[in-house]
Amino acid sequence: MEENSILSKRHVSYAQSKPIQRETCVEKVASVVIEILEQKKALSIKVFQNHPLASYIIVAEHESARGIQAIAQHVGFALKQCSKYEIGYDGFESSKWVAIDAQDIIVHLLTNEARIEYEIENLLQQASEEINLSALMQN
Repeated sequence: MEENSILSKRHVSYAQSKPIQRETCVEKVASVVIEILEQKKALSIKVFQNHPLASYIIVAEHESARGIQAIAQHVGFALKQCSKYEIGYDGFESSKWVAIDAQDIIVHLLTNEARIEYEIENLLQQASEEINLSALMQN
């Protein structure tokens, strides 16, 4: 792991406890992300597909900024292991809204207040379609 990485060696994540094969199928990687979000108690998870920016955009929330940071670390680590692309982070310091960009998959983690304020789902619905979580998880 790189020294400059957001994920420090002291963080033990779900992804570290369960080896993840580098996936080429973006649906499987999205399923891994959703599984982690559910295990880490993320709320109101929504998935959008066929957006011009990414195959999948996943939006979730957590009650606290600290919880968002922790979830972002776990998701980022898993994406780094699964993805063939470099992972980008934005907003990690403020933790009101953290965006994780893995090119084919973008994950937005927000507090409830930020989700209401920015209305991100409204923006995403204009350019993509929301899909059923259980349908994606069965792939």
